[in-house]
Amino acid sequence: MPATQAWKIIQLGPPNKTLTLQGYNAPFGRPRKGSVVDTEFELRESETYYSFRRKPSRHIFGDKESPMILHGRWMDSAISGPGSAIAFGRYVKQMVADKVRVSVAWGTTASYVGLMTKLRIGRESPAEIVWELTIKVDADVDLVRESAFLNAMITPISQATQIDAAFKNYVATVEDDPISLDLNPSFLDMLRGLVSAANQAAAALLAAADAAQDYTAATAQQLARLRGAVSQFQTAIANMQDTIDTADIDAITFVRSANTDTRWIAYKAESDLQGGDIRALLADMDREVQLAQRGRGTSSYMATLFDTWESISTAVFGTADGAQAIRDANGVRFGQKPVAGQSYLIPASFQ
Repeated sequence: MPATQAWKIIQLGPPNKTLTLQGYNAPFGRPRKGSVVDTEFELRESETYYSFRRKPSRHIFGDKESPMILHGRWMDSAISGPGSAIAFGRYVKQMVADKVRVSVAWGTTASYVGLMTKLRIGRESPAEIVWELTIKVDADVDLVRESAFLNAMITPISQATQIDAAFKNYVATVEDDPISLDLNPSFLDMLRGLVSAANQAAAALLAAADAAQDYTAATAQQLARLRGAVSQFQTAIANMQDTIDTADIDAITFVRSANTDTRWIAYKAESDLQGGDIRALLADMDREVQLAQRGRGTSSYMATLFDTWESISTAVFGTADGAQAIRDANGVRFGQKPVAGQSYLIPASFQ
């Protein structure tokens, strides 16, 4: 059966050719036997194991799509008569030779931006050829708006709030565990002092994050203050963990017993796990600050086929009010529309 939805491949620059594949000329697949097109999606990430945390900390740098391979058959009888299949193949071959990025859409099923890199043709007869077209994928259009929105959500205050919530859970583990009933008051007083210092560090981090608001718009002074607050918090958490990890159980408990030892081991393990999570979150935030200090600067957005300046503004700012600021940042003249597949600079703010 021929495909019911047409494939449209449109060049995103001169000579602006369009290729429509539909009916018997469209890519073929067989239900439960072979797909029309296979795509593979993966993250580009790095993995770091910190000495103070069992789980790895992963930094996500983007995503990657595998090349798309389309295949099918072109027949004179399905195009426009004798010689049309070979002529059709020459047209597609020239599109590959043009070296121009394209948008690829299969009806409402899939939409991508990429580059046509290879066309393989097999001649079965003068009137019928089999073909295979390889397209290297730059981006899945359906993910562009979502990715831009999520990236815009990484702010100092969102990270600081997450760290503060994790810290509150950690403090509950340290102070409210039943093992505290078996500990010497002097040791508990020491822990309370360390918790107080960490609370001050948490407050400083929240205040610095609230002042900075946005990594790309923060001043050098705000970023320096933010990094100092992160360092202060890292030290406070490290001091708490070191105190618990190095405490001599004989010296800090009233009475030693098998039950007390078991509870102490579990207490230390839980403290180490939660403390490690906080330190990893702080390390991630410190990395964001460093990137901002190195001038990560203005972000970018890849336009899709149906984008307007207002839709781009809504995707990155959450409101259409930044449309003019985006046009100004890119030197766009009045009346010009976004070009699908082109990246546009996004200013840090639009006020």
